[in-house]
Amino acid sequence: MDPYSTAEDVRQVPAAVHDDHSLILGIDIGGTKTAAGVVALDGHALSFCVEPTPRDADAATLFAFVVALAERACGGYLDRVVAAGVGCGGPMIYPDGIVSPLFIPAWRSFPLRARLASALALPIKLDNDANAFALGEAMFGAGRGARSMLGMIVSTGVGGGIVADGRVFHGATGNAGHIGHAIVSAEGPRCSCGAIGCLTAYASGTGLVARAQTGIQAGTPTTLATPSGSLLTGRAIAEAAANGDTFAAGLIHDAGVAIARGIVDAASLLDLDRVVLGGGLIQAGEILLDPLHAELRERARLPFTRNLDIRVTAATREAGVIGAAALCLQ
Repeated sequence: MDPYSTAEDVRQVPAAVHDDHSLILGIDIGGTKTAAGVVALDGHALSFCVEPTPRDADAATLFAFVVALAERACGGYLDRVVAAGVGCGGPMIYPDGIVSPLFIPAWRSFPLRARLASALALPIKLDNDANAFALGEAMFGAGRGARSMLGMIVSTGVGGGIVADGRVFHGATGNAGHIGHAIVSAEGPRCSCGAIGCLTAYASGTGLVARAQTGIQAGTPTTLATPSGSLLTGRAIAEAAANGDTFAAGLIHDAGVAIARGIVDAASLLDLDRVVLGGGLIQAGEILLDPLHAELRERARLPFTRNLDIRVTAATREAGVIGAAALCLQ
């Protein structure tokens, strides 16, 4: 298999996608929220809808939710939409689009691509959400001009997508880029994948919440000690850190350090010239990015890793949808 593309990929997208009047539907399915929007060929989002992902829904109910959101996003553009790109958490069987997202337990071996093609009556390109994000940034955003780029989403989980010379690198099974499961500490907390010390266990929303709850249960002084642990979120931890909570600030600091370690490993392996960061936690700003850059300066010792260009996506809200649409355009 060509790790960059497949014949199946080419067959999915109609020639009409090159017509200047045609539009692409982008769908970004995550563990916390799902978004959909109609995107022009220049990467501009013409519509955007976002809703919390129903966490307790069964497989059929969750699928119906995604279809309804996509149809609402199409609105008055429906007659011009010629294809749909979909980004979804992994792992998955690629390019078949059979998904088993770690943070969407309702879908296990779920034939998402085939089901969406039938429900929406559109050709579907489906890939890992981080691959979609990376490609969108490479084509339209902060990754333009990069030769070897890593796009990272730091949100419910931590995902990565690799774009080399303008094309997504998929690896042997379509699952390249899972930087969230790089080991950044030999004695760290256990990740949802079962390993010890994964980047996801430190920097994802779920990892931050788990670490915060452990500290709260141990009696650590913090404003995060609410009556209901279920109310705790990664965003709440970042806000507490910004407001001077020492415990929360330590958690965010450790997340920044862990992200930097993952980046250095990826840069050493892939000879990256740029990394583009996106996802909810990145919006924490300096309290996360300052320790990230400090750790990069400490860890990046090889000459070709020292001047790595780290950028934050400008399209914070629509980045996932634009990236999903880009899957139909590469």
